[in-house]
Amino acid sequence: MPPLRVGVVGCGGIAQMMHLPTLAERADLFQIVALADLSERTVNAVGERYGVRARFKDGRELAGQKDVEAVLLFASRCHRDAVLELLAARKPLLVEKPLAFSLPETEEVARAVREAGVPFMVGYHKRFDPAYLRARRAVQEMRDLRFVEVTVLHPDDGAYRTHHAVLPLPDQPWQPRPEKQQITDTHERVMRGALPSSSRASSTTSTPCAACWAIRKAWCPLTSGAMASPRTRSRASPVTCAPP
Repeated sequence: MPPLRVGVVGCGGIAQMMHLPTLAERADLFQIVALADLSERTVNAVGERYGVRARFKDGRELAGQKDVEAVLLFASRCHRDAVLELLAARKPLLVEKPLAFSLPETEEVARAVREAGVPFMVGYHKRFDPAYLRARRAVQEMRDLRFVEVTVLHPDDGAYRTHHAVLPLPDQPWQPRPEKQQITDTHERVMRGALPSSSRASSTTSTPCAACWAIRKAWCPLTSGAMASPRTRSRASPVTCAPP
């Protein structure tokens, strides 16, 4: 069986650190035939590294190429809009998390996937983590459970990238930042990605965080073999997320 010909949309950090090296390593299973990224510098640098000539700025154009059999979406932030656009190509689609920032948006994507009738998967790799599987079993044994919150410790993104040659190379090497500044910057990025554009200008650090509100309403894969009822989760109260 010949390798699956894939097109990669989003050639930033996670694509370069994880996905692209794996795809290249398993040349018996995959062939990278097209790349797309908003940054011309990035897509050209990555294209040169992996020997991919077909390079695009618009993921929709990539998805429309005849030799692209499946699309892998690795762009950052919320993927709802990009997924809805890429599904129009009617090709198998793998998307990085998060899929969306609210339950209504997630259900909208689910309807679009069913209408497209193509294989679709969100890359929640933690589902295969032994620690996650152990926690899942422990939660399943609990009774009268209404809400589960899971926190994963993750290093500062800049420090994480120092272990990889992410292209294009930065002009200045990474320097550690004070923890308080990291928390503030993370909160601001979440707010920019989670709130509608009309709300971003007026949002403040005391505004309930839309991402946390979505998490409170999200389906929890720990509580059953499939998903916990989103109707139960939607009754939870929002959280006010202000940086310390």
